[in-house]
Amino acid sequence: MLLKRISIFSAPYSVRELTEKDLPQMLALEKGQADYLDLQGKSDLTIDEIKSDLTSVPLSVNQNQKWTLGFFKDEKLVAIIDFLTDYPQVQTVWIGLFLVSKADEGKGIATHLSKALFKSLKSEQFTNVQTLKYEQETTNQILLEKLGFIDQQPLVLKSSDGSNIPAILSKLTL
Repeated sequence: MLLKRISIFSAPYSVRELTEKDLPQMLALEKGQADYLDLQGKSDLTIDEIKSDLTSVPLSVNQNQKWTLGFFKDEKLVAIIDFLTDYPQVQTVWIGLFLVSKADEGKGIATHLSKALFKSLKSEQFTNVQTLKYEQETTNQILLEKLGFIDQQPLVLKSSDGSNIPAILSKLTL
C-alpha cells in the first residue's frame, strides 16, 4: 500500500523498490555526490558496498521494515531514498539516505519527492520522520529546514575512515 501511495503522489516520477539490477545506476548517482561521499569517508565507493546497503539493517530491525526506493524519469534514476519504518520507535520513519542526482539538483525534485513520501507515510499512520542533518553539508540543512524538520540534539558520528562527522538529529512531525 505504501509504495502505491508514493507512486500516486510522486508523479511525474515513477517509483519502485531498487534491486541488484539497479546497482550500476545507484553507484553512478551516489558517486556523482562527491561532497556527500567525502563527508562519509567513502570517496572510493564500490558496487559491493551499494549491494550491501540494499539489505543492511540495524540489529533490532526486520528486513521488511527497510525500503530502498528509486525515483525514475524516463528510466533514468534521479533520486534514491533509503528508510526504515517503525524505527527507532513505532510510527516513526528513519531516513538514512536521500540523494538526488547531481544533474537534477536545484530543480525542486528533493522537495517534491520528500512531500510525496511524507504524505504517503502520514496516510499509513506514521507520525514522525527522523534523519541526520550534517553540519558540513549546507544543501542538506537547507532542505530539512524548508521541509519543517526541527533539530533535536547534536551528535558526533564516525566516518568509515575514522574521522568525526558533526551532525544533528532532526525530526519532523507529520
